[in-house]
Amino acid sequence: MTAIPSRRPRLASLGALAGALVLVAASQLPGLLRTAPDAGLDEPLLAAAPAADDGGADTGGGMAGAGSGEAIDPGRNELARVRADIDFWGARLTAEPANVVAAVKLAESDVAEARLTGDVTAYLRAEAAADAALRAQPGYLPALGMRASILVALHRFPEARDLA
Repeated sequence: MTAIPSRRPRLASLGALAGALVLVAASQLPGLLRTAPDAGLDEPLLAAAPAADDGGADTGGGMAGAGSGEAIDPGRNELARVRADIDFWGARLTAEPANVVAAVKLAESDVAEARLTGDVTAYLRAEAAADAALRAQPGYLPALGMRASILVALHRFPEARDLA
């Protein structure tokens, strides 16, 4: 009878690797998260880590503004993109109130804005958009899933459980 090789050493090394990755990620976290003391609801909560000053030498690896020498804020760009999506899908839904795809996409965009800004009212707008999709087509699974995730984000856990 042959012995079955043990996989414990392999699992132990994977655990050590995972632990090392967590430590590396945690060491990079303070530079990635920032909140401006005067930031309003329009300011993103996440922003890029400030680049180290290298004496003004540009190696071409960073993102720079068009000839301005100023770094582009990816959080601000993401917020602008999300708001453009909200405008686009909102116009589609206004033009065709029974468009369930536009309603769900609008809800997704509102959730993205809420996550970027911390503005809870964006979750309420997302909930209204998901409800519009469910009024147009009851039982529409993407709308039900979106509504459930919005309820969880709003900490309305019993309602989310009942919906699930």
